[in-house]
Amino acid sequence: MNPSNSAPYLLLGRIEQVAKNSFPCSEEKLHTFVTSQNRNAKANYYYGLLLFKRASQLQRDADFQHAETYFHKALTIDPSFGEVYLQLGMVYNARGKKEAALQEFEKAVRATPELTAAHYQLSLAYRRSRKVARRTRK
Repeated sequence: MNPSNSAPYLLLGRIEQVAKNSFPCSEEKLHTFVTSQNRNAKANYYYGLLLFKRASQLQRDADFQHAETYFHKALTIDPSFGEVYLQLGMVYNARGKKEAALQEFEKAVRATPELTAAHYQLSLAYRRSRKVARRTRK
């Protein structure tokens, strides 16, 4: 694959987006993509997504932080990229940062109103925050 031709990398990223587990070649290929096109929001997003999958499997905080770094970079490049806010919320959720996750899900819905997964995650976050509020009032 030629790093200057983003089409194969974007296809691999989309495959990674829907696949339950990462493919063995994906990390190397997407790292090449993000290294060669570091100002590409999708390159940063897809590499962050792959890192988040690995972090979710291994449950290592350093891996979650690494994924978060790439998601933030993608948002610096394209602040209207709703899927990145969604994944960033998922990272915060996995790390126990429920309020930060809720804020990212809200941003995802504002940035991309048609992103149904963001609405779903936002509704779950609202439910969790109400349960916590009720417990603290008792």
